[in-house]
Amino acid sequence: MKKFFLIFVIIILVVAFSAFVYTRIPQKPGATISQPIPITTITPLSTLPRAIDTIPQNVTFSYSGQVFSLPDHLPTYVVAYPTNLPSQAEQLAKQWGFTSPVKKTVAYVYDWIDNDKQFSYNDKDKSISFILFSPPSSGSPLYSLTPQVLFSTLASFQFFSNSFVFTETGRQVIQSGQGEGGFAGAANGTTTSITYAAAIANKSLPFLFSGFTKTTGSVQVDQRGRVIAFSFYVTPQIQQKQERQTLNTVDQILQELNGQRGYLAGLGTTTIIYPSEQTASFNQVTISIFSLAYLYIPKESRFIPIIEAEGMSNPGNQRVRYYVRISN
Repeated sequence: MKKFFLIFVIIILVVAFSAFVYTRIPQKPGATISQPIPITTITPLSTLPRAIDTIPQNVTFSYSGQVFSLPDHLPTYVVAYPTNLPSQAEQLAKQWGFTSPVKKTVAYVYDWIDNDKQFSYNDKDKSISFILFSPPSSGSPLYSLTPQVLFSTLASFQFFSNSFVFTETGRQVIQSGQGEGGFAGAANGTTTSITYAAAIANKSLPFLFSGFTKTTGSVQVDQRGRVIAFSFYVTPQIQQKQERQTLNTVDQILQELNGQRGYLAGLGTTTIIYPSEQTASFNQVTISIFSLAYLYIPKESRFIPIIEAEGMSNPGNQRVRYYVRISN
């Protein structure tokens, strides 16, 4: 009897799981709808302090660049997340014409999925993403959604701080059906993926959300410039805090690097991506470029000033990039 009951429970679980999977696929009578394309999630750097001891002990650093100096003080920027962001996401979904109710596969992920589009808000890693499965009709609120309108809309719904401006950092023409945005934007079926970086208005320092990329997020548009997909971090409110004493000489920066207090963020001759499972095979680095930036530290919910140090390794002659924290 117990064995029969166990088999019965297993059958029920299998049926329930199959039903759950089926409900995740948009259905529309009389129409053929492709299965939703998974939305890429941006994963933030876990925390810089845990990674600043990643420089091997046998690596030494020198500098051969131009004269470099830092201001005596730099502020930090604290990020605040309003508690009403899930409800703001729901209101935005309604404004964009979603008719389906919210779906929550896990407690912190909010999904709105219609036959022709999907919008998601992740309350854990504070990210939002959107994708169209088919072109919007001329009467749709998404028909004239350009990147500029998108940014102002997300700011009005508290997802972006009005202090941020977004600068285009790159473009890539892709064939429809590859990556996000699964429909033909024009006769030849090409769309354009645009990456953006955020900065404080009237300031030139980039604000980085990851140790591995200088982009804030991306937008994909069709040939008319209409948004068909996007993925971004949420930065609702930022507040400048007290100025903090910084490193201000090359010697001090090199002392930090040689003291193994730096994070290896890039390794390679072309693409600056460092696989965490790969061990550095060099023992000397000649730094040629120092620059300032801000890096988001999720554990601290703030952007901290950092030094980006770029140079070449020996042996190997590989381009490397390090982050050095310049405030305690």
